[in-house]
Amino acid sequence: GRRGRSFYSPDKNGIYLSLILRPQLKVEDAQLITIIAALAVVDAIKSCYGIKTDIKWLNDIYLDQKKLAGILTEGEIVLENTSSRYLVVGIGINIFYDSNLPEALKDIYTALEVAVGQDLDRDYLAAAIINHFYAYYRKLETDKEAIINQYKAYCFILSQEISIKGQEGKFIARDINQSGHLIVEDKTGTLQALNSGEISIGGFI
Repeated sequence: GRRGRSFYSPDKNGIYLSLILRPQLKVEDAQLITIIAALAVVDAIKSCYGIKTDIKWLNDIYLDQKKLAGILTEGEIVLENTSSRYLVVGIGINIFYDSNLPEALKDIYTALEVAVGQDLDRDYLAAAIINHFYAYYRKLETDKEAIINQYKAYCFILSQEISIKGQEGKFIARDINQSGHLIVEDKTGTLQALNSGEISIGGFI
C-alpha cells in the first residue's frame, strides 16, 4: 500500500493485478496513470454488473461510502529530463466479502459481492478492467481534458469540506487540474494544488 503500509489481500477474495508501463510522460503527469486506472475500474464494474461506484481522489474506489478498491502507481524517474522510465500500476479490488476482517477495517470495508446479486467471475472483471484501462491509455495524449472531466464526474469529494493529513484546518476541494492534482481552498481563500497526500471528509482519528 501507500507510504509503506500493507494492503489487506486475503487469498481468493479479491483481484490483485499489476500493469507494467513505459509511458512518455513527465513526472508531474505520471499520476494520470492512476486517474485512468480508477476510471477503468469504475467503468468495468458498471459494464459488467451495472453497479455504480465512486472515486475518492486520488486512488480509492468506493461503493456505498465504503472502500471497495485501491490503486497504487510506482516507478522509476529519469532525473535528467524528469520523465518516467517505467511505471507499475497496481489495482486491488475486494470481490468476495471476508468474514475474518481485521477489526480496524470493519467500518470502512466492502466487497463487490455485497452489491451484486449474481455469481462473480474474477477473470471476467479483470479482463474488462484491462480493456478499459488500455482504451483510456491510448487516448491519454489526445483526450486528456475529456479524461479529467470524466474523472471529476466520478469523484465524490469535489465541493466537499475535507481534512488533509499533516495540515491544520479544513479545506474545500475545488477542482482537479489537467495533471490530476487536487485544487483545495483554505479558509482564507488561498488555493493550493495537491499532487499526493491523504484526505478525509470526516477528519482523521
